[in-house]
Amino acid sequence: MRSDSNSSTTPPNHENMSDDELAEVVELLKRIGVNGFAAVVMVSLSIDGPNDSAGLQLICGLRQPEVSIAVSNLKQYGLIEVEKIIEGGRGRPRHIYSLIGDFNESSKPFREKAMEKLDAMQKKLQRLEELSESLRNSTR
Repeated sequence: MRSDSNSSTTPPNHENMSDDELAEVVELLKRIGVNGFAAVVMVSLSIDGPNDSAGLQLICGLRQPEVSIAVSNLKQYGLIEVEKIIEGGRGRPRHIYSLIGDFNESSKPFREKAMEKLDAMQKKLQRLEELSESLRNSTR
C-alpha cells in the first residue's frame, strides 16, 4: 500500500490497533496539517521503533524520495533523531531514524498548530456573527 496526499496507508506491524484505526490516525494527522508521508513515517516509527530508509520504504510502502520528504519534514519540527552508521568505511553511511519521544509528544506540535488555527477560525466566526447582527439591526 502506498501513501501520498490523496491516500493513506498504515504500517503493518502493530499489535494494539486495527488497520482501520491506524489509517484513521494517519488521516487525522494529514487533516491537521501533517505531510502525508511524514504522517505514515511518524506512525511507523512510533509502532516499529527506529528504522533505516530501506526499512521505512518497505514497511510504509513509500519510495525513497517520499521517505526523504517525510524525514526532512519531521526534522524541521525537531521530532526525529538521525544516527549515522558507517559500515566498512566505504560508500554512504546508513541512517537510522527514530522519533524523539513517544507518539503523543511527537504529534504535539501539529496538534498545537491545529488548535491555533481553530482558535483563529472561531474568532473570525464570532466577528462574522457580530457583523451579521449589526447588519440585521441596521435594516430594521
